[in-house]
Amino acid sequence: MNTLEEAIDDYFHSIVRTHPWDKKRFEEALEPMQAWFDDEFSEPAPLAALTGAHIARYMAMLEGDDQSEAECAVTDLCTWLATWGWLDANPLEQVYA
Repeated sequence: MNTLEEAIDDYFHSIVRTHPWDKKRFEEALEPMQAWFDDEFSEPAPLAALTGAHIARYMAMLEGDDQSEAECAVTDLCTWLATWGWLDANPLEQVYA
């Protein structure tokens, strides 16, 4: 079973090669999300917990710039996870459909 932590770690290794200028900013946005998922679903959170509904619940707790940065980072993460086969589909399609 893959964990969210493993997936995010692999994603960070990937963005270092593809768009390194975003790594620090995305780390700052995704690390609190990963901690929230770990708290909600027991550490380490399974990757299967990354659903549209759970992402929406997390995002609803954020405000202003934190929410904007998280949306950008989570969008990129979810697209990457679906593209590279970590997930069958992009969970954000459930949120923004």
